[in-house]
Amino acid sequence: MREHTNVLFDGTFDGFLSVVHAHYYDKLNPDYIAETASFQQTVGSAYEIVKTDNQKSEAVFEAMHKKISPDAASNIYRAFLFFEDERFMRIYRYALLGFKVGAGVDNWMKEDFVMYTIRSARRVSGEAHKLTGFIRFTETRQGVLYTKIGPVNNVLTIVADHFTDRLMNEQWIIHDEKRKIAAVYDGKDFMVTDVPDAVFFAESENEAAYRDMWHKFYDTIAIKNKINPKLQRQNLPLRYRKYMTEFNR
Repeated sequence: MREHTNVLFDGTFDGFLSVVHAHYYDKLNPDYIAETASFQQTVGSAYEIVKTDNQKSEAVFEAMHKKISPDAASNIYRAFLFFEDERFMRIYRYALLGFKVGAGVDNWMKEDFVMYTIRSARRVSGEAHKLTGFIRFTETRQGVLYTKIGPVNNVLTIVADHFTDRLMNEQWIIHDEKRKIAAVYDGKDFMVTDVPDAVFFAESENEAAYRDMWHKFYDTIAIKNKINPKLQRQNLPLRYRKYMTEFNR
């Protein structure tokens, strides 16, 4: 094994799985894993760049499902979408332990990286679940449904998976303006692409009327003497409201 090495990759999940592959097949044993774009090199520090290989990453992810468990593979993927920069090494250790002990990896709670991976995956899942209920689409002049989000974690692919089932007969765009990426669905499948800063979609002629009806519905169902702002903030954090029709007048 090659010791005391900083490993850099392109920041994608396939790139991360390529690092796991390199551990087993290239004897790579990193002390630290980071995205190439964010790595701050210090004097005397050694590093290696692992190139993304989609065939290798697919083989690793399939092995995670078979040799560990589908739940563990999901934990690894969702924890990877967590917002913290320090997550890579902990998820990597979780994966290696999983290949060693199998489906019981989540029982090893004494290992801090196991607890970290499980908790991170749950937080990502929780935010994605909330967004699926809070998202409000706007109809554009082209007939495409469009919405913006700004999640803490990189949950775009999870949210997009949800709407491929719920809006399978529509064309839609979910734009993560925080990360400048978007999921674009053409009625069959979605792809994630970069989005320029100056993107703009004109509303359809009917959109203003739809929005007005939604405002009236929201006001009508509200029971004024039971309004509880504190409870509302707990169930609906303020960071989501800027993207919701009922809070934008």
